[in-house]
Amino acid sequence: MRRHLEAARDSNLPVRLVIATPVDRVIVDSGRDASATKKTFHIKPEVLGHLVHFDGDAFVIDFKRALT
Repeated sequence: MRRHLEAARDSNLPVRLVIATPVDRVIVDSGRDASATKKTFHIKPEVLGHLVHFDGDAFVIDFKRALT
């Protein structure tokens, strides 16, 4: 992910919003680590983001609905 954020920063590339939804919500709702849990992914093509801050660790992306 760091490599992609660096590319977005260095080349002023747009960032797409991808939503990960766990198949088993109980793990997430209980506060346990869900990194290895199966997930489905949905891309929101109507939402574009711009990286406004990235220090190599923390990042901020400003998302806006794209004009159609």
